[in-house]
Amino acid sequence: MMTLERFRALAASYGADLRRWPQDEVDQARELLAGSEQARGLLEEEGVLDAAIERAERAPAGGEAAALGRLRSALAARIAEPRGWRIGWLGFVASGAVAIAAGVFVGAMYDKPPQKVTVLNLLLVDEYE
Repeated sequence: MMTLERFRALAASYGADLRRWPQDEVDQARELLAGSEQARGLLEEEGVLDAAIERAERAPAGGEAAALGRLRSALAARIAEPRGWRIGWLGFVASGAVAIAAGVFVGAMYDKPPQKVTVLNLLLVDEYE
């Protein structure tokens, strides 16, 4: 089963038209699309970008600069959108909590620090034991 992250990477690489996708990925992508509203939304977003690129390619010779300018600004706006930053911070906080819990667990495993061993302690023999 294809993950949403894999689907997102393929959609960003190959666009919204599944005919451009690698053939071994298409069936899994269709399955994900059938059951995931989020996947359909991602594909729709990529379709908007595909349409913008296609319009820019078909622009008349005199309007190329303007079309490319609009395309660049649309791409810059999409890149600037914060995607998934909350999940990133959540992962950061969760990994910090796990590290703290592991430290407490490891610390609780030790009763007390071992007695300091010195040369003098080794030479002294307790005759009364």
